[in-house]
Parts: sequence; structure tokens; C-alpha cells
Amino acid sequence: MRKDLIEERLGLIKSQLKILEKEIKNHLTKESKGYQDVSQKIENVLSIPGVGHTVVATVLAETDGFAKTHSVRQLISYAALSIDHSESGEMKGKSKMKKKGNKHIKGVLFCPALSTIRVSEEIRAFYDRVAEGRNGRAAALAVCRKVLTLIYTLWKNNTSYDPNYIKKGATSCPS
Repeated sequence: MRKDLIEERLGLIKSQLKILEKEIKNHLTKESKGYQDVSQKIENVLSIPGVGHTVVATVLAETDGFAKTHSVRQLISYAALSIDHSESGEMKGKSKMKKKGNKHIKGVLFCPALSTIRVSEEIRAFYDRVAEGRNGRAAALAVCRKVLTLIYTLWKNNTSYDPNYIKKGATSCPS
């Protein structure tokens, strides 16, 4: 009996989640229809594998359309994805992710980052390189940082995601 109740609740929550995701998608497309530039920028960001409407809506809402940040470094710090180096004089401590910052952006990027690792060969290669000598969570957070950098870069430059960008000889994303 108890198991049936839990399964029923889970089904209800899943259906509500689908409704909310559809509303977010409709809201994004409806709101951006009058603004061709914004609509194009949203489509560019959605071209990143693993990034969906919920991620775009959250990142844009939390950063006020990137008006609160003026550089990638500032955005990374704002999203609590920057690294805190513990050093003093000659003493070198462990480096770890900062705890201060906007937890909503960090939280909404984690699952899409895992999805991006699965579907994008370039991001998977980046993840594998970072994961050497680190735990999986640290490498996944590095991918979150990379995805947020991609979102910011594509939004600011009004370009779509190019998986061959790194292969063409570029060393980093333009900003």
C-alpha cells in the first residue's frame, strides 16, 4: 500500500515537472519573439549539447541577462564555480571550489554537464583530461565551469556552438 502511494506521488511530480518545463519553454519562446536578437541568442545557447530551456532560463534570470557580469571570470566567480587557492608564503595548501556565490546557477548546471560529457566528444576529452588525479565530482564541476563559459561566450558573441572549434586550432573560447 505504501509503495503504491509513493509511486502515485512520483508520477504526479513527474507530470508536474513536464508541465513546468513546457511552460518555461513556451515563456522563453513567447517572450523572445518580439526580440529577434534575444531569440537568436537563446537558440545559439541551446545548440550546446545537454543544455536545455531550463538551464538557459535559470542562467539568464540569475544573471539578469549577463548584465550583472562583465567578464567570464566574474561570471564563474558569481556562479560559485571558481577555485580557492590556499597559499601563504611558501606554504601551498589544497585548492578547492569556493562556497560563496550563486548556488542556483551551479545547481542547474550540474546535470546538464553530466549529459554533455556523455554526448559531446570534445567535452568528454576535456573531462577525461581533468579527471586524471582528481575525483569525478571535481572534474564534473570543471565541466560545469566550461559549459557556463560556453553559454556566456555564445550569448555575447551571438554565435552557435561549434564542436570543431578546438580542433580548428583555437586554444580557448573567445570572450
